[in-house]
Amino acid sequence: MSLDRLSAALADRYRIERELGQGGMATVYLAEDLKHDRQVAIKVLREDLAASLGGGRFLREIKIAAQLQHPNILPLLDSGEADGFLYYVMPFVAGQSLRERLAREGELPVYEAVRLITEVVDALAHAHEHGVVHRDIKPDNVMLSGRHALVADFGVAKAVSEATGRNTVTTLGVAVGTPTYMSPEQAAADPHIDHRSDIYAVGVMAYELLTGQPPFVGATPQSVLAAHVTQAPDPVANRRPGLPPGLDAVIMRCLAKRPADRWQTADELHSALEVFGTPSSGITPTQTRPTAAAGGNRRLLWVVRGAVVLLLVTVGLWRFRGGSAGSATAQAIAVLPFDNVGRDTAFDYLADGIANDVRSGLMSLPGLIVKARTSSEAARGKPVHEAGAMLSVGVVLQGTYRRAADKTTVTVDLVKVADESALWTGNFTLPADGNFSSAQDSISAAVEKALHLVSAGGANSAAQQRGTTDMEAYDNYLKGQFFFAKRGGENLLRAIDYFKRAIARDAKFARAQAGLAMVYSVLPGYTQVGGRDSIPREAERFARQALAIDSTLVDGHIALANALVAEAHPAEAEVEFRRALTLDPRNATAHQWLGAALALLGRGEEAIREGRASVELDPLSAVAENDLAYSLVSAGRFDEALVAAQRIRELDANFAFSAYYSGLAFAFLLQPDSAIAAFQRFFQIDSMAPEARAMHVWRFALAGEWPAAEGELKALDRTITAGSRDLDIAIAAVALGDRETALAALEREAGKRSVYLAVTAVGCDPMFILLHSEPRFIAVVKRMGQGLCTSSARWPIPARPGKP
Repeated sequence: MSLDRLSAALADRYRIERELGQGGMATVYLAEDLKHDRQVAIKVLREDLAASLGGGRFLREIKIAAQLQHPNILPLLDSGEADGFLYYVMPFVAGQSLRERLAREGELPVYEAVRLITEVVDALAHAHEHGVVHRDIKPDNVMLSGRHALVADFGVAKAVSEATGRNTVTTLGVAVGTPTYMSPEQAAADPHIDHRSDIYAVGVMAYELLTGQPPFVGATPQSVLAAHVTQAPDPVANRRPGLPPGLDAVIMRCLAKRPADRWQTADELHSALEVFGTPSSGITPTQTRPTAAAGGNRRLLWVVRGAVVLLLVTVGLWRFRGGSAGSATAQAIAVLPFDNVGRDTAFDYLADGIANDVRSGLMSLPGLIVKARTSSEAARGKPVHEAGAMLSVGVVLQGTYRRAADKTTVTVDLVKVADESALWTGNFTLPADGNFSSAQDSISAAVEKALHLVSAGGANSAAQQRGTTDMEAYDNYLKGQFFFAKRGGENLLRAIDYFKRAIARDAKFARAQAGLAMVYSVLPGYTQVGGRDSIPREAERFARQALAIDSTLVDGHIALANALVAEAHPAEAEVEFRRALTLDPRNATAHQWLGAALALLGRGEEAIREGRASVELDPLSAVAENDLAYSLVSAGRFDEALVAAQRIRELDANFAFSAYYSGLAFAFLLQPDSAIAAFQRFFQIDSMAPEARAMHVWRFALAGEWPAAEGELKALDRTITAGSRDLDIAIAAVALGDRETALAALEREAGKRSVYLAVTAVGCDPMFILLHSEPRFIAVVKRMGQGLCTSSARWPIPARPGKP
């Protein structure tokens, strides 16, 4: 291959720096992406292979894989044909490949091997869900970035096999797949291989990581292929004694000769592997019945606090001494909602409050990964092994509490997922009229001592952890958090009431001040009460009061930032979000809301990066996925927005905005029939939402049903009252090409300093591209402190007859 000719062919986009290596199908080069000022890896197919394939078919096939978005998939950034070269571009990973690590170290530690394999399987599950089979899973195609595995070359083997019409060795001498890792059906050139071929390859790779060599070796590729078809592999446990019980069976099932005898999906295999490897993260809310609290709650709270503090002692010492579950599983934990197993429903609200309190305490332990609230609550009521698999953790904390006429009982269990063994159990019984304060003092002293062992600076007392010594204030704070998590206008108003009661009991209770600020910061999106545009000022007031008491309060910085967004100061909000993330880098809400603020500022790539971080930290949150979809649409990345919208729908079938973003993405991908169907689904889920009516106008406009579209605009106009959403009039009017009506509505909304307009990235929203050159539109965008984006999107709605 002529390097000079390749450099000249790609000179307008990439500067080739040096060759990184060669494989059976391609040569890899390190290059500089001139447009984005970054290093990339360019894989250039062999010239004889490129000539045989033809550019058109290969690039069509690889385009499918380019749409995959997953934390463990090395994405395809670009592909093309230039001067006879077929190439595709990936991020340059400065780390090593798994093959290089194997060559250096031989067999890997068990938990490390299983963790890496689990990440590869997670990537495969995502790809298989989208119809992409890798066909060439091997250590050479797994890059190591820090502790994580990144699977490369997704879709490349498929592209070659589809373009050549072959599944194995071609007449050009190019193997679609690698003999050492080929499934029996792939070795036999079966034309009907499916995703279970990848599962077989994973089994081979897992075998090699654990034993230092694959199950079959031979003098020639043909002998290895024959072994895959005819020979039974030696059990992995024979070559690596001392494996965790059951791991051998998991791997050997991957290596079954018949596809029907293997794990049938990557998801199924992923669940089986998770209990053996290093855990990761997750969360989702639950429904509990809120009722008024009885007068004896304070004693129960002291019991609960005692359990929490003793748990911190136990977990702190357990981690400090190495952990009876092993160092791999000691890195992550999920706290499940506690269960009220008694008949007194007056204490139901404590299910969330106790779990949240435990999470807050555990987060003070350095190096411990605590799963986010949303995902953990999704596992409520599930057996330990199911909860662990769902949340990708090796340890869970679960608890119960029972209030009877004569006593209160609290039980807390720390459970190892792999074998459901109890690492620690704490039981507390208190007579109904008993006094727990002396026991609480003793446990508080014990936890300070324990935390001093695991963190250089010691730890705060239990009262400092709570933020108040007034247990009635703390009780009201827990109720406020309970209703805040449920969202909805009525619940948020109840949360405000409880937070205010807490503050009335203890004006220096910073967590309650921050909680109240958080409620006010989201309230305008959920209620139709008057004065919405003054609500952000209340959020700012209480956030600043909270931070004046405790400047390290993460929720205080998040609430202040969100208030500043709603007050049309997104640049100032960014500063507060970043302060929150400095204090807590793994705060999913801070990443999520920062992403939305960056989208307002027109910084699309940064917004998407923050959105993905939020989803990774809180993968079962439809709200986090929703904000990511918003950033993707604003950045014009419609294919990826469709993936995010589908994920929202999987998490919550009644989450209306999954249909909203699907409709927009389909519209700007010029697929009007799909867009119309999505907007119709949005209207069916929530016909009363102003956005639904506005998008109903889009639905009719896309279909060219102009009288119906105009009728919907008039109906929407009748719903707009003082202080309500002229923004939706603007969205509907642009669908009809009515620029004057749209501009006037946007100016009215800006004149109100509207919360709605402040949190909508109008300057980057593709729905407004017809207005991008209008001076009045530019003035509105600047007035709201937002950024103005250029867009290459094509306007999807046909012009009305007789209109320009």
